[in-house]
Amino acid sequence: MPASTVEGAKQALRRVAPALHARIREVGVLAMPTIAISPPAIAELENDMEAWMAANIMTLRNTRLGNFLDCSALTLPSGKDDNGIPVGLMLMRRRAGKSACCAWRAPWSRSCALDRKNMRVLL
Repeated sequence: MPASTVEGAKQALRRVAPALHARIREVGVLAMPTIAISPPAIAELENDMEAWMAANIMTLRNTRLGNFLDCSALTLPSGKDDNGIPVGLMLMRRRAGKSACCAWRAPWSRSCALDRKNMRVLL
């Protein structure tokens, strides 16, 4: 990837981040699926680099958003998808340091129970 493309992407992120952080401040937390797709079968990917790249991009899309925009996130098991694969609900907020993130996680951990059979959090 050319340096100009990378620099352009960084500039775009710097423009978008303040609006996202302001919105998260208003609502407290941004909730979304941890992963945007159900994992594909390995056989579909092992000999097809284009399929692997497409799956990799979709797998990392939501979590990468937080990395690029300087956010912290917590994922809670939330059930299973149509293929029976466990899925997670990601709760994202503005980054406030590791200790603040751990403190933010603690109430969720105490107030949630995990239904292991159905792989979901009970609030």
